[in-house]
Amino acid sequence: MAATSIGTLTRLASASFPKVAVRMNKSVTAIDASFSFEAVRARNGRLFVVALDGSGIAATALRLALALASSKDGLFVVSVETPETDANELNHPRRVLAKAETTVAATGIDYQLVHLSAKKADGVDGKVAKWRMLAGSIVSLVEAVDADLVLMGSRGLAVTAYTSATAEELGSVAAACLDVIQHPIAVVKSETASVAADAGIAMAFDGSPVSLRALRMAHGYARKMGSSLHVCSVLTATRGESALTELMASALEVEPNLDALQAIGVDVAFLDREGSVAETIMAHIEPLAPLATVLCTATIFHSEHLLGSVSRRMVRRGKFNILLVKPTEDDDA
Repeated sequence: MAATSIGTLTRLASASFPKVAVRMNKSVTAIDASFSFEAVRARNGRLFVVALDGSGIAATALRLALALASSKDGLFVVSVETPETDANELNHPRRVLAKAETTVAATGIDYQLVHLSAKKADGVDGKVAKWRMLAGSIVSLVEAVDADLVLMGSRGLAVTAYTSATAEELGSVAAACLDVIQHPIAVVKSETASVAADAGIAMAFDGSPVSLRALRMAHGYARKMGSSLHVCSVLTATRGESALTELMASALEVEPNLDALQAIGVDVAFLDREGSVAETIMAHIEPLAPLATVLCTATIFHSEHLLGSVSRRMVRRGKFNILLVKPTEDDDA
């Protein structure tokens, strides 16, 4: 398979993010296993970016990516080195990528290992500098390749100087990526989280334009894995069961009834609100222990309100893997 020169990726990343140097570590990467991301697009495949730091929870994020990816897709496995990284460190990016390769190579999915070298911003020191370098490097790659899905783990190691409310539960790097990255992003919260197909996928659906796109995405992942898709919606005065069912059916191009949705593997639950909307959804989903829970935010906010109140609460407090889909201009087209 023809390999894409990493120089192309370097130019793309450096053009928009001049403080981030992107390079391939040839001693780790199997060149014949690398791929052309243009070729992935040509065959209607998706591009996944998985961020690894050597932790068990990041390894679970990689397993989740492999569970969701198909043979048409391409996988960028990335680890970031900062100026403070010790060459003898157990979780040095070279070792992290070498270990990941043994897992990925056996799947037959096209992949490329990417070793990112981050530069420290002027006037920023300590832990804040580190999370900025880590998050900024991941963002640079995601933007450079226009990823369809980003996956990472969260150990909850928040830095107090990062003031986003999301960081209270997620940790600074994951929170920063969630705030900045506009592409769909999955965050794994537990090292022991199930990535088995029989765990199924859950989704919170509110009928917004972005939730229609998120529903199609969730259904596609469920079909690829041969697993179930459980969709729940909180009933409101303006959107009852009939209206929500019609919206779901329209997004998935089936007849507007629950039987038609059930026939394509979509199980629907309508919930009466008990407490906040976020609490109602979490109470329903957490006992299901899904492989991933797809959330979306209907409005673009700023700063700590970037995710919107419902999705922000669920990202922070939900005890399940999160796959967050943000709105784009195309959702309202």
